[in-house]
Amino acid sequence: MITVTGTGVPVTVLHRLALGVEAIDAATAARAQYPLVAERELPADLWEQRPGRMRTWPTAPPRVGPRLIDGLGGRFRLLHDGPIGSQVTVRLFDHDRRCVPRRLQVPPWTMAEVGASEQDPPGPYVRVLSRVLRPWLSPGMAYPVSGVTAIRARLVLGTAPLRWARVTAVETQSQMVVGRAHGDERGEFLLLISGRGTIPPPRDSIDVTLRIRARVPQPEPDPRDPLADLPIEVFPRSANPPTAADLDNPRLRGQQPPPGYRLSSGRPQLRIPIGSLYAPGVPYPFIP
Repeated sequence: MITVTGTGVPVTVLHRLALGVEAIDAATAARAQYPLVAERELPADLWEQRPGRMRTWPTAPPRVGPRLIDGLGGRFRLLHDGPIGSQVTVRLFDHDRRCVPRRLQVPPWTMAEVGASEQDPPGPYVRVLSRVLRPWLSPGMAYPVSGVTAIRARLVLGTAPLRWARVTAVETQSQMVVGRAHGDERGEFLLLISGRGTIPPPRDSIDVTLRIRARVPQPEPDPRDPLADLPIEVFPRSANPPTAADLDNPRLRGQQPPPGYRLSSGRPQLRIPIGSLYAPGVPYPFIP
């Protein structure tokens, strides 16, 4: 099938992209190069229509459908080759904990919209970048770190792990943000210090204050599905053509907590040696 793109150049269409996902490593600001899994969660109506091949493995959590097609280098794609639905919810995670999982939801461009350029009269061509989501993934506990200034710690609510927290580190004196992290389901986080505040080097340490945000009270974990209580982050679809803010913004970077997150009244103050990994022996409590 031949179609005309926004450049006016005829091309042969082999498939139609419903949604592309390009995962960004928050530590490097480049595409994630470690193995990732991108799975789609199916709504009830599509789950009932699923063919047998749509299960990823025999112990797959309820309503977790097919994996997106892996394009390598942190890129994935979902094609218009079957029912898509009005919303697409994707789980991004790494079995080896080199990143903290995210659940993302976006309304895809419909088949009619994507194929509008073939109609008579032709409609606008939906650019590929308008169908791409670029989420940033925070380093997980197994992320390789060497020669960096970082905090590896654990958060608790009472005696239970504080699940899926968001942590911001600010330099205590200037209150400038010098690092951010996402916590996992075990309450653990790895925060890389990316700035030194207002005081120039040479310095052998940096004083930081942690701001901790989480959902309180915490939902009950599902023993069948460790990601069931991970908040779904809802994004609008990009404009056509996409703007710079469609492809990179604080929400995609994970810098804004999901709705319903509360700030802990406890703010741990730490002195972190420059160029070292700081790992306290006790957890930090979330104080409502």
